[in-house]
Amino acid sequence: MTLVVLSVIILTVSILTTITNKGQVTIPEDVRLLLRAKAGDRVSFESIVPERKQATIRIIPGEIVEKFYGSLKTKVKFKSRDYEREMARKLLSQSVAGK
Repeated sequence: MTLVVLSVIILTVSILTTITNKGQVTIPEDVRLLLRAKAGDRVSFESIVPERKQATIRIIPGEIVEKFYGSLKTKVKFKSRDYEREMARKLLSQSVAGK
């Protein structure tokens, strides 16, 4: 029998930040240091519970995103990143609005 012990540190803290008019937030320095987040990393919002106004964030290292961008082959021709982002924004706003 093999026993594997995993060490996980869970910190229970509450650090507030404010949402700007553009819907942006700044991840406080203490949180960035704890999560080892740096410029160019991506933030993923997961486990979203609208009724509780709660979500989990996950930091995805930027080099992983860039490494795999465009690696999947498809027959669909994309116009541009900006076009795709705008279409995704429109679809998201429609789904939030309940259309």
